[in-house]
Amino acid sequence: MSTIVISGLSGTGKTTIARKLAKKLGIDYFSVTDLFRDIYPRDKELERIIKIWREYKITKATQLKIENSQIQVAKRGNVVIDGEIAIYVLRRVPSFKIWLTAEESIRVERIAKRDGFGIEEARTILAKKERYESEFFRKFYGIKLNILDTYADFTIDTSFLPTEEIINKIIRVMPK
Repeated sequence: MSTIVISGLSGTGKTTIARKLAKKLGIDYFSVTDLFRDIYPRDKELERIIKIWREYKITKATQLKIENSQIQVAKRGNVVIDGEIAIYVLRRVPSFKIWLTAEESIRVERIAKRDGFGIEEARTILAKKERYESEFFRKFYGIKLNILDTYADFTIDTSFLPTEEIINKIIRVMPK
């Protein structure tokens, strides 16, 4: 089996879907977010990421380390890789690339529940995070977050679908 890459904005379900898909397929799972957790201090998910963008100013060397780790894992194959812009980073590596979307209100609700925020706090923090990320990815890669779906082989809206249904849809459209 080849490499499967799952990307999407925060709250689209990429980690949940990627982990469960890997388990169902009996292959490895690799999280780009876990690389960040190894490099930067842990806090609530979104607060930690904002702190990284604002205070630590991700360096080019750190971003290249994260990028190279993804590429090495992807080249080995038999893995599901979960990363917000992994479909872009791995665009030249043979893989099946999936972009997950979800309505903003759904993403905010999921993040509030996951990180223990109120809805308005989650909405504010998510907007800040996406603003910082958008600026960074534009400067570092020359890309905009709103065009990442163009690198996908398959796009699915996770707003109202159960996880198992999403996984089954992905399996049905994967190359055999």
